Amino acid sequence: MKTRAAWPFLLLCAPFLCASASAQPLHPTRMDRRAERPAAQAGLHGSSSTLRRAVVFPAGSTQNAFEFTFGVSSEQGHDFLKVYLDGVEKLSFSGTLSGRRRVAVPAPGMHVLKVEYVKDAAGSAGLDTAWIDDVIAYSSKGGIIDVHRFDTFAAGPPAGWTPGGAAGGFVLSAPPASMSAASPVGQGHGQSSSMQRSTIFPSVTGNRLSFNYFVDSEKADRLDVYVDNALQASVSGSMQAGSRSIPLATGGPHVIKFEYVKNGSVSAGLDRARVDNVVLRSGDQEFEIHSFDGYTGGAPPGWTAAGGWGLSATTPHVSYVPPQTVGQKWAPNFASFTEPTADGQVKQNEWKNPTRVHIVNYASVTGLPGGELSLVASKTSGKLYLALRAQGTTQKGGEAGNFEVWLDARRGETLRGLGCSAGPSLPRVEDRKLVVRYSIAPGATTGTATVAQLRGNCQSGAGAWTRLGSYPQWPSLVKVGEPAFDPGFVHIELEVSLPRDVLAENLLGLGARRVNTAGGVRAVERFSYHDDRVGPLGDNVLSWETVRLAYTEATPVPSERPWDACCFPSKSRPGRHW
Repeated sequence: MKTRAAWPFLLLCAPFLCASASAQPLHPTRMDRRAERPAAQAGLHGSSSTLRRAVVFPAGSTQNAFEFTFGVSSEQGHDFLKVYLDGVEKLSFSGTLSGRRRVAVPAPGMHVLKVEYVKDAAGSAGLDTAWIDDVIAYSSKGGIIDVHRFDTFAAGPPAGWTPGGAAGGFVLSAPPASMSAASPVGQGHGQSSSMQRSTIFPSVTGNRLSFNYFVDSEKADRLDVYVDNALQASVSGSMQAGSRSIPLATGGPHVIKFEYVKNGSVSAGLDRARVDNVVLRSGDQEFEIHSFDGYTGGAPPGWTAAGGWGLSATTPHVSYVPPQTVGQKWAPNFASFTEPTADGQVKQNEWKNPTRVHIVNYASVTGLPGGELSLVASKTSGKLYLALRAQGTTQKGGEAGNFEVWLDARRGETLRGLGCSAGPSLPRVEDRKLVVRYSIAPGATTGTATVAQLRGNCQSGAGAWTRLGSYPQWPSLVKVGEPAFDPGFVHIELEVSLPRDVLAENLLGLGARRVNTAGGVRAVERFSYHDDRVGPLGDNVLSWETVRLAYTEATPVPSERPWDACCFPSKSRPGRHW
């Protein structure tokens, strides 16, 4: 089973070890990569593949360490991910496990970290793979002295590392699409659906079940959690999301069950329940982690489903767009967007500005650095502000292209399959497509832009767009430029006034794409919260993302990430859910 880290990124070093910034620059990028055993090793029984790196720790340092995130999905007790320091085995993992670990380095000087995936002579289980990521070297002299996140490279062996063994050794790979286990769409009144798993907890005491959940239902419809047919937790209501941890009084065999129960009438919200990142702990050991990533359809692997539970992308991918107070704009006088993330990677604990939601682009066909889209909403005026910073031409100015924004007005209905009668994935007449056509003259820092607005026609099987006709336009303003302080990057800011019915529902579908056409088609970028390898498609409403237009609680403080759960909202760093 696909694994991923079961807890947030933790700096396990003492404060004095984390005092300084990395000596290795972190380049802005969209692509989410990790170092993984080569695909060809899956069929090579009795083989091993490796990856190693040498790091020189400063003279006079007294405390040094390597730290890394890992995952393994293998035949328990037979195929292993092993970690070595200077040729001495320090850690060994098999089965279904992921997490973050530290290996102490006993003295200054050069030391070699090596990871190895070892397969025995026969048999495979799980995804038959292992990977590492976010490798950091700490020292009491210099703090963080070496960082490897692998995200700046597209394929092949990671730069600065030496691969070896079967099929050439570890290579770079993209994590699979994020999935969660969910109740079926359209579950009937008075019906229940469930999934369950039998397992054996190895110790007598210190056992625990933890999981992330999302429920959006009528108050009388609920997600129930059972251990050995005894109810342990129940969740219902509108947009409920979070994490639960349930202690188990005894070890040995137990049956875990998640059940979505509907009463005899009425539905509300998305009428669904989801669970993800199900972790079974025994003492300090996490002996099972179920994240479901990389699988599609049917019962979750290793679970027995009844009534239609299955796997699907972790929609609704709802992310709150934080509100602003009266009189605040996206930036003073529509000042150009200047606030990318600190290192180009939106990680779990590093929102640079909590009043903005960051989205990084899905891909660029030319491999250019990824663009970044940010959102904010006015709580009282009903305006949505979008700011785009994206790679342009190498010279100053000389830019041209389109920035398209697609908006789904009745998002809740779409996600419940109640959209266009010709197909829920097609845009309806209340949905809008805004096309910003922009140009910046050579040498200029400001440009011109126009906004054309279309509506969905709900008739064509391709979901075509058409002119507004008698349907109202959503008022908008736009500004474009290539500021002198950020040469080579196009900045576009778009303000859209949302109609009352959209504000009343509080859910909005969002898709965005930019086509930069200066000197021919240079880049096509799709902007997405999650990494499904496709990105939002303009003619497919279901492929768009979902935003909720205001916090239901107080505005967060800097670096706070509210709603840290599997499916709602989406994680702030696209593609990898910690």
